[in-house]
Amino acid sequence: MTTLRQFLLLLAMVWSIGDAASAQTIPVTVSAPNHDYHEVPVSVVLPAAKVPAAAPRVPPPPGATLCQAEPAGPGLVRLTWIVRDLARGQSRAYRLVPGERTAGAGVELKKLGPNVNFLVEGKLFTRYDTTTGPNKPYFYPVNGPTGKQIVRRWPLEDAPGETRDHPHHRGMFFTHGQMNGADFWLEGKDASKTVHAGYEALVSGPVFGQMRARTDWITRDNKKIAEDRRDVRVYTLRSGYLMDFEIAVKAVGGPLRWGDTKEGTFAVRVADSLRPSLGKGKAGEGHIVNSAGNKDADAWGKAAAWCDYYGPVDGETVGVAIFDHPQNLRHPTTWHVRNYGLFAVNPFGLHDFDKSKGPGAGDHTTPEGETTTFRYRLFFHRGTTDEARIPAVWNAYAEPPVVELTQTKPAGRWQSLFDGKSLAGWERKAVHGGNGGLWETQRGMLVGNQEPDNKGGLLGTLKNYGDCEIELEFQADFPADSGLFLRTIGTGDAYQITIDNKPDGSMGSIYVPSSGFVARDTEWRKKYRAGKWNRLRATIVGQPPRIRVWLNGQQTVDFTDSRERLPREGYIGLQVHGGAGSWGKNSRIRFRNIRIRSL
Repeated sequence: MTTLRQFLLLLAMVWSIGDAASAQTIPVTVSAPNHDYHEVPVSVVLPAAKVPAAAPRVPPPPGATLCQAEPAGPGLVRLTWIVRDLARGQSRAYRLVPGERTAGAGVELKKLGPNVNFLVEGKLFTRYDTTTGPNKPYFYPVNGPTGKQIVRRWPLEDAPGETRDHPHHRGMFFTHGQMNGADFWLEGKDASKTVHAGYEALVSGPVFGQMRARTDWITRDNKKIAEDRRDVRVYTLRSGYLMDFEIAVKAVGGPLRWGDTKEGTFAVRVADSLRPSLGKGKAGEGHIVNSAGNKDADAWGKAAAWCDYYGPVDGETVGVAIFDHPQNLRHPTTWHVRNYGLFAVNPFGLHDFDKSKGPGAGDHTTPEGETTTFRYRLFFHRGTTDEARIPAVWNAYAEPPVVELTQTKPAGRWQSLFDGKSLAGWERKAVHGGNGGLWETQRGMLVGNQEPDNKGGLLGTLKNYGDCEIELEFQADFPADSGLFLRTIGTGDAYQITIDNKPDGSMGSIYVPSSGFVARDTEWRKKYRAGKWNRLRATIVGQPPRIRVWLNGQQTVDFTDSRERLPREGYIGLQVHGGAGSWGKNSRIRFRNIRIRSL
């Protein structure tokens, strides 16, 4: 495994730009278009050749911000740092310096035999235990930001006075009760098991620590039905600890059926003192709160984007919140969260949670050779849900700030591509089986429609453009399939920003006609204004290019291509998609205020 030091030294060998002053920092700008951000990790991906040389050092020079560097693909580097106290509508310039962790600071991962300790600021946060669980790896202990245990000790330790129910609730873990009929949730002679298969990466750093581990899913009759890769990142914040947990489960030896059962899936057994109920009608001091407004016992089985479990530990209020990534299966997920201490994300137990749904309503199948991926963010915090600003932490996860490399040279002046009254500077392109579609101007708008035989094509600029930023407003009837084409070549191949207003459509994603979708936004309906004018903004820079897209001020995709699919320059195209299924009888696509500038 390559260490962070080895990677930084390798970067130092290839970094070579500018004078001594410019070679000290990387200029970036972070913007908050929609939310306030208290503390949030952010990243920017740059070509390695554009990352200035900087000696690995802590602390950074005056006025600069320490970041952590890591490989992000062939010839690419990802820089990660923490943004603090950025108000909505505000932008802030940063000068980044890659650095290494110093002793007692940042997040350190230390192997302890086959297990791994996560140390935050020199103190044990948690341990990934692969050896003592009868049928699974798990995290234990889990110490909150006060240094005290936030999970139940039993059955890992003999803790007098603690509850002794459900011995399979060990710290924090990922399993499921029905996988091709096998039970990975319970322990005992009939249980199947998840077996640690090795580590792919262990990284320590000033901003985060990372573990990538592999796990095999073995049934009680010794059949391997799945394997997973779990990527765990821990960030140190002033307000607590963040853990990003991603697990990609691959079906092996046949399809993998996740069964409808409440017994799952990603779970924490919290400390007894956090419980809202002590049993026999006696209330506890803890509480459960979710994003839908359900509390305590009422949160069980409900769908919510996040859920928080908090209460007292040794006289101080602490808690753990779990956030369901917007791209997860069945987001917002359902929660197997109990007022006796079990805290589990479970998108599969739909029949158990709601008896009006038939048996098997929550079943899900992963085809053989394919993967199902889940992403969760956990926030181990001080205080109550309100005191820890849990809704704001959710906003930072679901819609992080916009990060842009600060221009090292002035951008070009904005130029209008449409004069509002004629097609000057444009021509119809006979591509994609059509003649270009029907286009006319109306009251300052470009209006597109299919040809009588349902053919379409592109309206393209006479000039070619390379690195640029383009903005426009559009209004799409339903159904209508259109798009903004960048770096378009003679065949009509391009990087297409989708404007596809159909039941199965998409907005603000990137589609390459010869390749298919290369980046998708599954949450576009939350950003799109149906029946109204919408503002689309896109930037395309470099070769292979990095393309970023915003719909009504909210970023939809940030995509860096891995290869050169198209030339660096091409014309700008506006699409009318051909085919009867792509267009309604009276549908139109309308564009206005189209402008461009070079970058």
